[in-house]
Parts: sequence; structure tokens; C-alpha cells
Amino acid sequence: MNLHDLVVTAPKQMLLALAGQLKKAAAWGETNDVSTDELLQKRLAPDMFPLLMQVKFISLQARETVWRLRGDEVEMWESGDTMDEMVALIARTVSMLDDVKPEEFDGAEERVISVTLPNAMMFELKGADFVRDWAIPQFHFHAVTAYAILRNAGVDLGKADYVPHMLPHLRPVTTA
Repeated sequence: MNLHDLVVTAPKQMLLALAGQLKKAAAWGETNDVSTDELLQKRLAPDMFPLLMQVKFISLQARETVWRLRGDEVEMWESGDTMDEMVALIARTVSMLDDVKPEEFDGAEERVISVTLPNAMMFELKGADFVRDWAIPQFHFHAVTAYAILRNAGVDLGKADYVPHMLPHLRPVTTA
């Protein structure tokens, strides 16, 4: 497996799944008289970020990982605060990922990457360690948290909504 598979292909699949979850949540909200604004403010615990920020973080994690591995400056994108704007942010992020070529990561495994944290601390890691120890866990933390917020709100989501890219691989068990 190469860096492109880990930081482009896999996040793209999860971003597309999240877009589907948000669309399903909006439809559920209409049926259950829950506004999308209300859904976007739901959170799992009082000290956790709401769904709106989880979606923004997921999108940022996907973009930031690519930019850092390429040695680019991290860009902050305008993203809005509505469900439609969150779906559009995901689409824009997926479009950006679609344009990334595997060779753009040549040498990135050994490149030193610095990540400044909000508490005036920072990580310095080689690219491969950054992907394994920071980028992938961060991305999936926010993806599963967004899913859990929607489930906790009552949205009818299941495993197929979380990993729809796996459905083409589903087969009945055959006995020998």
C-alpha cells in the first residue's frame, strides 16, 4: 500500500460516505421535524465539538494531510454553516483529492512534518509517522464521531452508511 492509497483513496471513500449520511440526516430531519441547523449543533458530550465542526475537521484533515505531505502551505477554506454548505465542502474536498497523483508524494515518507497544536505545542514527525500516527487516527476519529452524533440524534444509519464502498465486495458465504 502506498501513501496515495492511505491519504487520498481511503479518505475519499469516507468523505463520500459522510456526504451520504448528511443527506440521509437532512431527509430524516424533515420527516421528524428536526432542522438541519439543529442537527449540525448536536454533539456527543458537552465538551465535544458539534457535528458542524466534525464535518469541517474531516474535510480539513483530508486536505491538510495531502498539503503537508507535498510540502505545501495549509490553506483554510471558507466552508459555511449549513447542511448544504457542509455537503458542498465535502464535494470540494473530494474534487481536490481527485486531482492528487501518487507521484506528488515522492519522498514524503521521510520529509519532516511539523504540526502546530492550539495549545502552543507541536509535533515533528517524518511523513510516514505523520500519516500512521496522526493523520489517519484524526480523520477516523472525526468520521466516527460525526456518524455517532447522527445515530445518537436518531437518524436511521447503519454500517452500510458508514462504509458503503464495501458493498460491492459483499458476497454470500459458501460452504465447501
